[in-house]
Amino acid sequence: MKLTEKDIETLHYHINAKQIPYIEVRDEVLDHYQTALELEQERSMEEVLAELDQTFTISYCKEIADSYINQLRSEYPNLLKRKLIEMFGWKRLPITLFIIGIGLSLPYFFTNAGALVHILNAFVLGLNAIETYMLQYSYPKRKTKHHYRLVDDKPILARIQSRSLKGLGFLPVTIYLLLSIPLLFIYLGNAEEPRDSFLFNPPYIYSICLLTGLLVLFHIASFAVSLDHIKPKLR
Repeated sequence: MKLTEKDIETLHYHINAKQIPYIEVRDEVLDHYQTALELEQERSMEEVLAELDQTFTISYCKEIADSYINQLRSEYPNLLKRKLIEMFGWKRLPITLFIIGIGLSLPYFFTNAGALVHILNAFVLGLNAIETYMLQYSYPKRKTKHHYRLVDDKPILARIQSRSLKGLGFLPVTIYLLLSIPLLFIYLGNAEEPRDSFLFNPPYIYSICLLTGLLVLFHIASFAVSLDHIKPKLR
């Protein structure tokens, strides 16, 4: 059957009622329903939806969503390690060295160590937001508009929620802590003469600049992993 705009809108709300928490799973179920409807030549839309609903119950959709997020979480550490190693391969080594070089050169551009620490902390905090926005922006957009459910929360990308602290996933947390120590020293310690502390002099100030560069590489690798994540599997 040929679906009208009204039929597609009805289908969206029908899928929304299943309360699928992740956009990837929701869209996969939506595509399954829409394909089945478009291939149907005899029965009505209500009959096809009723038949599909016998399989795609709320409990089954929850099972698919749980299985998908668990699979992403289990694969994330190894995939992240692989992507980070690729960042130091011959093809990507120039951009890697450029990013690290920029990080190490920051103390030359910002002679005020306290200001540099504030800038690095703000930049690091913004990296997560930037990556999240890029993932949402890069997610394939459908030609037909999405009518998200009006009850509960808006569906989210499972690939954003699948980040794990296993393996190299601990790296951002470690870097955040190392960057926050000088910041805490400014506000809780001797704020008048921060440069007297080793936290604002070599090698520590260069170390956190280097770690900031490594964190950029980490987010690039993490973004690549999220883009490569497989689609949910439907039975």
